[in-house]
Amino acid sequence: MIIVADASPLVALAVCDCLHILENLFEEVKVAQAVYDEVTDKNKPAANKLKEYLQDKVSNLIGQSHLK
Repeated sequence: MIIVADASPLVALAVCDCLHILENLFEEVKVAQAVYDEVTDKNKPAANKLKEYLQDKVSNLIGQSHLK
């Protein structure tokens, strides 16, 4: 199963050092570029941690039929 993650849950999981939970529950984690940009903003909590975690998970989600 693939999860397309939103900003707030990602920040919450990063703050409590629980991003690994996503890897345990889902085969693949994807975020839209807009979500990546939001959570890696230098003013967001855990921005550096999220930048590292999400570096290979950014996807152009528009028109990808496997996400329906």
